[in-house]
Amino acid sequence: MCQYCWAKCGAHKIDNDQVREASALIAGVYEYSGVGGNLHIAIDDFNLEDDALEFCAGAIRDSESTGEYESGQCDAERLCLEKLKAMSLEERVSALALHDGFWG
Repeated sequence: MCQYCWAKCGAHKIDNDQVREASALIAGVYEYSGVGGNLHIAIDDFNLEDDALEFCAGAIRDSESTGEYESGQCDAERLCLEKLKAMSLEERVSALALHDGFWG
């Protein structure tokens, strides 16, 4: 995410356990892929709306069925995705900004 996108979305800085856990899960995804893997459009391109997350869920399912990624990557992506889906948009923005070092 870029700081411009963060500011455009309200520059949220919600600090709670959910946000901090999601930030850590985002970091886990990047351990497998420097561009966010199947979550690229969400965590790299800052598309955090529900429909974008649903697109990512489909990409994860497709990758699991083809064995496209190394062992563990889809698991890390799925854990991160489920956490993000359970959060408000403002919390998602906060988690990504925390991961990227824009606050905290």
